[in-house]
Amino acid sequence: MDFFVSAVAFLIIFSVIILIHEFGHFYVAKKSGIKVEEFGLGLPPRIWGKKYKGTIYSFNWIPFGGFVRMYGEDATSTAVIKSKDSFASKPLINRMAVVLAGVFMNFFLAIFLLTVGFSFGIQPLILSSQDVFNAIDSNVIEIQPEVIIKDVEKDSSASKAGLIGGDIILAVNDESIIDLKQLAVLSQPLGEKDIKIKYLRNGTINDATVEGIKEGSMDGRKVGINLYDTITFLPTVYIKDIKEGSETQAAGLLPGDVIYKINGKQVFSVENYSELISKDNNFKYEVIRNHQILNINVNFSNKQETVINNIEVLIAAIENDTPAYKAGFKEGDIIVDINGTGINSPDDAINQTKNNIGNELLYKINRSGNNIELKVIPAENGRIGVSLISMVTYSNNQLSIYNSDYITSVIKVNDVKYPFLQAVGQAFNETGRLSIITVEMFGNVVRSIVSQFAIPEGVAGPVGIARMTHVFTQQGLLALLRFTALLSLSLAVINILPFPALDGGRFIFLLIEAICRKRVPAKWEAAIHTVGFLLLIGLIFLVTYSDILNIFL
Repeated sequence: MDFFVSAVAFLIIFSVIILIHEFGHFYVAKKSGIKVEEFGLGLPPRIWGKKYKGTIYSFNWIPFGGFVRMYGEDATSTAVIKSKDSFASKPLINRMAVVLAGVFMNFFLAIFLLTVGFSFGIQPLILSSQDVFNAIDSNVIEIQPEVIIKDVEKDSSASKAGLIGGDIILAVNDESIIDLKQLAVLSQPLGEKDIKIKYLRNGTINDATVEGIKEGSMDGRKVGINLYDTITFLPTVYIKDIKEGSETQAAGLLPGDVIYKINGKQVFSVENYSELISKDNNFKYEVIRNHQILNINVNFSNKQETVINNIEVLIAAIENDTPAYKAGFKEGDIIVDINGTGINSPDDAINQTKNNIGNELLYKINRSGNNIELKVIPAENGRIGVSLISMVTYSNNQLSIYNSDYITSVIKVNDVKYPFLQAVGQAFNETGRLSIITVEMFGNVVRSIVSQFAIPEGVAGPVGIARMTHVFTQQGLLALLRFTALLSLSLAVINILPFPALDGGRFIFLLIEAICRKRVPAKWEAAIHTVGFLLLIGLIFLVTYSDILNIFL
């Protein structure tokens, strides 16, 4: 039933945004005295049609969008071009208005739906990392560091193991959480193997064992642990070193602390940190130490300035039973060189290792200020089993810091709501911002196809949009309205791009006519639009193929 509702919603949404686009062309064409031969709901073949005032209004078999057929729109014959009710015969300003009317209606629909959404309250429009940071700063997105258990199902295997909601998961099967894939075992049906979980509760680290199914047959039981819907790695700032005798040392900050907040403001980057501590001398630091948040007050005698100190490659995590694990590598080790060659980026280390599969490598490591040497032979896949980060160290007269990520649970995403007039303004602001993002994304798609013949991650075609429709259908009507607004906006922006066969491409030919005071020969224009149309069909095919692959991969 859910699938049927989602399928109907998908067809309605697409039909609405396409029909309102075509209605824009239809309305302005009628007002301009252009003969509209047919206005169709759905795509041919035709089920039923009725002619009224010279226009056939039809219902068609393919329940997807609609179309407008104007007399003389793509005419090449002189007789049609000169006909008084032909599109081609109308003044330039009228033709421009007709071409742009569909785009205008899609923008209008997006603004209208966003206004409705912001008036009643919808989740924020988050399309970039900066959107995430802004939403966290404004408490629209509520987060908490670590992997936190939301709740444990009653009488489940996890419940019998003693786990409860609020517990912080530190490790699964003796491995620290360095990859979200490690959490997948918690949401899958219970297998025969036990699952070992290290967790933190009230400041105490505990161990629990979720027992597997011992009778040898799978019965569909789940582990019973429900995490929050979104677990992610958010950028933050780590303390590398504390200057001896500094005010930060006296206050109690330690190397390895994660600077989570300063004076209640989230710290996402070194730049963010530098900006915050340059504003005052007295600060309340919230740092993560041993998976707990501590409050530390720091009073500086002088305002702080932070500058780049060094660039190093840090081992952030080590996988169990790998060459690096067996060779004695440790988290926090800094790679100085490999076989005498200096290492300045993770790529340097990766390339050196991959180029020496089966050969013994000598790593010079800086560990807590001391240089040591470790020998390791890469595995057949060219890896030694470490996760690397590029550590750009910044320092001032207090401490040195670097950027890295920290695993975080998104506890709640609150709706944003405004009074009506503010909702209108916000809708216009978001439409402008999202239009720019859409153009940038389309450019990335084209660049990726040309350079790599691949569709960038996050780009969806009809199949992907159908899957997203299913997700938003589960979230309710306002979520669907927001999704429809974004689709309408995307259609408007892409259609206005100066590409043949699109409205923007047709408008370019009209601009050329306005500038040169002479029309581009109809046959040339038709040929160029045909090529553009074929290229667009090819792009749609590639995106759809990518969508289908993503379903099965």
